[in-house]
Amino acid sequence: ELVAAKVREQEALASLAHTRSELQGAENELVASNECRSSLEAAVQEAALQEQEVLDAFARAASEARAAEAEAAAAEGRVRMVEDELLSAGVREQETLAALAHAVSELQGAEDELVVANENRASLEAQVQEARLREQEVAAALAHSVAEALEAEA
Repeated sequence: ELVAAKVREQEALASLAHTRSELQGAENELVASNECRSSLEAAVQEAALQEQEVLDAFARAASEARAAEAEAAAAEGRVRMVEDELLSAGVREQETLAALAHAVSELQGAEDELVVANENRASLEAQVQEARLREQEVAAALAHSVAEALEAEA
């Protein structure tokens, strides 16, 4: 009985070491996930800033287009020049709209990555919780084995 109890004790110790190793791995993955999440949040903020810059540029381009239209109506002699300015403002407006669409797309991509990172984090937290439960079970089994060994020795 003493030998069997010692064998169970050794098995429980090995299981505890394995569980602790799994727990450490899960915690390391959680740390990496948190770092990735922070990086993605920074990317989302940067994309939001870029989006605001593009919106400001769009507003400026729209304002330039309106100013050019008013000038064309007021100055018949400068119609060609004003039309050229309108065309240029329209091109800038289209470029700004394209840049806005690109920024929105990047923002959506960053938000999608953030959602995935949050899902991964939740999964890792569940794994850590499960590993902690296994560690408690193994520790209880070890305590039981030690008690049996002590009882067998006595």
